[in-house]
Order: sequence, then structure tokens, then C-alpha cells
Amino acid sequence: MQTQPIATDADAGVQARLHSVKAVTKQLGIGRSKTFELIASGELRSVTVGKRRLIPETAVAEFIEYLEQQSTPPTPTQKPAMPVPSGRAPVNTTE
Repeated sequence: MQTQPIATDADAGVQARLHSVKAVTKQLGIGRSKTFELIASGELRSVTVGKRRLIPETAVAEFIEYLEQQSTPPTPTQKPAMPVPSGRAPVNTTE
């Protein structure tokens, strides 16, 4: 997945390295509450500057990479795990 720049400093032509929650929310396509949940859980790193909560560009990239690793499908040689019985004895259907 390729990420797009979140914000730029139009006067200097420099890409911002710290982003607002609003900008990251828009880039990730998630809600504001979910963004704050990810920050609170430590899944998405952030910094505080004064009273503002900002998210480093590297934190966004790391989070996206983490999501990609979590969603990697099994290879064709891997078989899905079968559910383990809940401790009950198997039912004998031959009687």
C-alpha cells in the first residue's frame, strides 16, 4: 500500500512530518474516536506539542505496515487450523 503525503507547508514546499489527528483520520479512512483508541492502546504512536496531539509520519507508515502484516493471507501450502473440541467426548454414531 502506498501512502500519500498528508500535509505540506505550502510556503516552504516542505512536507510536514507531524500530522493532526484529523489529517491522519482522513488518510487512514477511520473515525476520530477510532484514531484516539489506537493512540491510547499504543498501536499508533503520537506526541504532544503544547495541547495538540500530533502523529509522526513514521508512526503512520509503521501502523500501515503492521496492518499489512496482520492481513497477509496464508500461503497455499498452509491449511487452516481446525477448531479444537470443547472437551466433550466424541459422539459415537455407530451404535
